[in-house]
Amino acid sequence: MTNLFIIGLPVVITINLLLGMIVFLTNMGRLANRVFVLLSLVFALWLACQYFGSIAVSEAWLEFWIRQACATSVLIPLLFHLLRAAAVQPSTTLASLLRRAWPWAAAVVGAAVLSQTRFFLVGARLSIGGNAIGEPLYGPGFTLFVAFWLVAVVALVWSFFRALARAEGVYRMEMQIMAYGSLFSFVPGVVLVLLIPLFTESSQSARFTPITVVIWHSAMAYGIATRHIMGVGEFLRRGIIWSLVACALAIMYYAVFRLVMRLPSYGADELQHHMAHVCAGIVIALSLAPANAFLRSRADYLFEKDHDALSQLVRRGGDLARSITTVDALCTDFSRLLQHALGVSRMQVYLQDGSRFVPHPVPGEEAAEPVGEADPLVQALRAERYPLIRDVLRRGGNTPLEVRAERVLARLDVEVAVALKSKNGLAGFLLLGRRANGRVFGQREEDALAFLGDQLGFAIENATLYTRLQDARLYNEVLLDNLVTGVVAVGADGHVTVCNREAQRILRLAPDGEVIGRSAADVLPEPVWNDLRACLFLGRGVRDQDMRLYPQSPREQAVRLSTAVFGGNAGASTGALLVIQDTSAIRKLEEQIRRSDRLASIGTMAAGMAHEIKNPLVGLKTFIQLLPDHYEDPDFRNTFVPLLGNEVERINAIVSQLLNFSRPVKPTLNPLALHATLDAARTLVAQQIKARGLVFERHYEAENDRLLGDQGLLSQLFINLFLNGMDAMEPGGTLTVTTQAVRRPDPRWAHAGTPAEAWIEVRVQDTGRGISPEDKPQIFDPFFTTKATGTGLGLSVAHGIVIEHRGMIDVESIPGAGACFRVLLPLLAGGDPIGDTESKGEA
Repeated sequence: MTNLFIIGLPVVITINLLLGMIVFLTNMGRLANRVFVLLSLVFALWLACQYFGSIAVSEAWLEFWIRQACATSVLIPLLFHLLRAAAVQPSTTLASLLRRAWPWAAAVVGAAVLSQTRFFLVGARLSIGGNAIGEPLYGPGFTLFVAFWLVAVVALVWSFFRALARAEGVYRMEMQIMAYGSLFSFVPGVVLVLLIPLFTESSQSARFTPITVVIWHSAMAYGIATRHIMGVGEFLRRGIIWSLVACALAIMYYAVFRLVMRLPSYGADELQHHMAHVCAGIVIALSLAPANAFLRSRADYLFEKDHDALSQLVRRGGDLARSITTVDALCTDFSRLLQHALGVSRMQVYLQDGSRFVPHPVPGEEAAEPVGEADPLVQALRAERYPLIRDVLRRGGNTPLEVRAERVLARLDVEVAVALKSKNGLAGFLLLGRRANGRVFGQREEDALAFLGDQLGFAIENATLYTRLQDARLYNEVLLDNLVTGVVAVGADGHVTVCNREAQRILRLAPDGEVIGRSAADVLPEPVWNDLRACLFLGRGVRDQDMRLYPQSPREQAVRLSTAVFGGNAGASTGALLVIQDTSAIRKLEEQIRRSDRLASIGTMAAGMAHEIKNPLVGLKTFIQLLPDHYEDPDFRNTFVPLLGNEVERINAIVSQLLNFSRPVKPTLNPLALHATLDAARTLVAQQIKARGLVFERHYEAENDRLLGDQGLLSQLFINLFLNGMDAMEPGGTLTVTTQAVRRPDPRWAHAGTPAEAWIEVRVQDTGRGISPEDKPQIFDPFFTTKATGTGLGLSVAHGIVIEHRGMIDVESIPGAGACFRVLLPLLAGGDPIGDTESKGEA
């Protein structure tokens, strides 16, 4: 008959060696792992001695192997003591432990020497067959050997439980495994191998020791090697679960088997027997998963009070992650949830800010330092799929990165780091302190934290976007309300969606709450709504269009507005935007500047005016001097009297022109001929042109010159341009004025927003020194001048006059070759058709 003890020993030896190898490979640098390897080798050697004794063919060899097995066994308490010391003092060395364990070593040597004497063993008797094993014939010294083992076991169990009382965290869990393992494995082993043989003089009970060795050694290997150690309660819970599952399945299997066997067989007894096993197996296969789940839930209810707390943590954490809130509110709520569910002493959230991670402020705590991208903790969180637990890294940290990460956790005085990962990578991380109840973060807590970390990572990303939207909304509201420009936006349906305070003031609208959501046609002035409607429905936007609201009334107001269409992602129009500016103050300032410019121009033209008035005065003086002597002469009277009237009219015309030019005139647009206005302006500067030795040429090529304008303002416009060109030239220069009819200006002029198709272009060109590229962008700015005595108002006033006539002005210049000012003004509709004509010129 096969001896199961002999068959089982090689299996147990192999299992022990494999456990030792696995534990060593998990962390070769840890002292406890290395001591466990030695313990595995001693166990294997002890079991090998038993194996060779079991297959011995003579009593002499049986006695030899019994002595060697006993001598080898006494090393087990010593190595067990070293294993406990290595777990308690992980930073020490094996040599140091051996030096401090000299009393144990002395006792072990004594027991080993005792086992080699006939005082201990007087002989041996071979097995009588079956499953029996050989019997040792112990002498009086066996009692001393048993006493050594009893003292060693009591000392070891006491030392383990003493160390357990002082241990914390994962080391406490590890010591629990060792303490209870020694209690439930050492004691049965001593009873089976030593005490029963001592009192019964039969060693057959030793056949069961390999089972206790496997159980105890496996538990020890788990406690040392695993990265996520379970407590004794978890062991008990799982043991009960699988025991209940096994019992339930065994009962179910037996019940189905008996039920099938009770059915009629009709002579096929063997087939019925096979079918009963098949049916029972099918029922077990179908019932395994439901039975396991049901019994696990019952065991959780009985033995794991935190299971419900973890379930609530995951559920409530998922609810928080799905909520729409700000980053501050999310971090605060999540911190409260984790502190309540896990009982952690502290919690810190770090969020990514560029190339570093910044701690989220915690009320009442000192602000922590930011953590950079190159920090080992951040690199480890990026590399690992699960949270970084300090105890786990300390026990199983094999890579240099894990070792450095554990040091960072120790420096920060935290136990766990949880990565907050989103679709864009690492969004931040959580740091958790110690648990108030002293328990470690086990596998369940780690799984829950990993799940919540992923959820919180996406939640922070969403909350960040939401926070940015909220901040942008608040920023835009504050920005819009504090703009000095009015802003009105309407949706595709024509209802107002945005209206800031300046727009309400300019357009004299009701407060914001009474405007938003209403139809723009009902709240905006009609001219403004017409432009906005053309932009919204026809796509015709305007830019910098001047307008007078409520004309000819006390509420009259000058404004400048622009409109534009805005669209969504698909490119379709979703609304229109109106930007409006109150230009009343600007218009008043322009009138003052224009008045100042007129007065400055009067001084420039004073010399020419004096000469023009002096010529007729000479004729009048001559007539008055000759009158007494030729009063009775009819020829004299007929010749000089008409001349006298002409000269007086000439003086009156010159003075009237000067008065009209200097008098402040409110812009009044009336139909007029532009060529006549150009001639009048030329008359006012004619004497200056002559005095400076300049040549004036005109080429009126436009047949139609009828437009709406203000005679005085247009005269001032061209006088300013003439004077500007004259100042730029030396004697002998030529000032050329050309007019021509043009179609609608090219798109770069489109900002005026006038619908006229026919325009007249006036070119005022000089042969002076030109305008430098640096000065060109500023020539229309008020008070900008390159002259030593200039006011810097002439061209600025000219620009304002052109804009008031809904025209455009530009300049073309080549330094050293002169400048050409182009003025474009819209013509009246219904004038003569535009066509090419012969040049009309005068020099």
